[in-house]
Amino acid sequence: LPLFEPGRILIAEDEPVSRRLLEGLLQTWGHEVVVCTDGDTAWEILQRADAPRLAIMDWMMPGLSGIEICQNVRTLENGDQFYMLLVTARGGTGDLVDGLKAGANDYVSKPYHPAELEARVNSGLRMIELQAKQIEAERVKTLMVTAGAAAHEINQPLTVILGSVELWRDTIAKDDPGAKRL
Repeated sequence: LPLFEPGRILIAEDEPVSRRLLEGLLQTWGHEVVVCTDGDTAWEILQRADAPRLAIMDWMMPGLSGIEICQNVRTLENGDQFYMLLVTARGGTGDLVDGLKAGANDYVSKPYHPAELEARVNSGLRMIELQAKQIEAERVKTLMVTAGAAAHEINQPLTVILGSVELWRDTIAKDDPGAKRL
């Protein structure tokens, strides 16, 4: 996966007014927005290598539902690197629990207050950024361990060679013409 791209967000919303409102708010807040109108297209986008790591999805839309997309994303090898935010008119506690169990990271009920949505989006972006930093730290750690192992593998033969030269130097006569070169 490419490293974290701040502010790149997928909107999957079939209702035109809600979609335009979300898109306008996110762009006002400085985010790059990728928009689609159905779950099947959202799923296709999320499977791409350059997929936005934060997705805001309506629960109910044509094709796959937001819940099904969350479930599908979590089956991907890198599925834990996405932040999935469900936006829906369903506001019951059971719906919230179902959404979170399906793999959503957060849930906002319609109608939402723009300040609440902004806070939740920013929280999701912080989570993604922290995760990207953790992944990068693990890569660096792996490189350091690999470099240490390689250095050990190189040093072992060199130690044997230097030890052999030292032994040879100690056993060669001082007036031997090769002693000076050694």
